Amino acid sequence: MPIRSPRLQTLSALLTLLALAVATPLWAQKDAGAIVGLVRDASGAVVTGAKVTVTDVDHGIQLTLSTNQ
Repeated sequence: MPIRSPRLQTLSALLTLLALAVATPLWAQKDAGAIVGLVRDASGAVVTGAKVTVTDVDHGIQLTLSTNQ
């Protein structure tokens, strides 16, 4: 069993704390975004309350919302 000095143990603990403090945390990826635009009819007038469906092809998820004014 090796004999370690208290000074060496303190240095080792400080280096460990420094390594933990400097280490970059791993964050999960989060997708976020926005869809902005106008829905227009054939004459070019803005359509309010139009149903818009957004599809995530990779995950097979659909979200249907109505446009605002």
